[in-house]
Amino acid sequence: MVVYKFRKKIAIQNAAHLTEGVLADIIEKAEEKSYRKLISEVGRRFIVFLIDMDLSRIEQNKNGVLLIFDLKVDLEISPLSRKVAEQDRIAKEIADVFVNEIEREINKFLAKNSI
Repeated sequence: MVVYKFRKKIAIQNAAHLTEGVLADIIEKAEEKSYRKLISEVGRRFIVFLIDMDLSRIEQNKNGVLLIFDLKVDLEISPLSRKVAEQDRIAKEIADVFVNEIEREINKFLAKNSI
């Protein structure tokens, strides 16, 4: 079993309306999108897939907020699949999909709720 670790950053401007509940919903959507990415890559030929995010730091500056987090992707593709040789690439792409979806959903939420 391989656990891939990534440190990711998301810059947010005007995060005043972004609550923990909203962020939890956004993270749930990102998890679903990551799972769909996995399925599109390997079908159901995987043994383990877990994605976990730990918010390590929130930095505030004059431009907004910077979320810095550690992302863990626990992935084991079935050795019977030809895609097992591409596991490193697939894990990175899943992490990118996760982060991009969070960023997209945050921006969508903030655009909808800006004054």
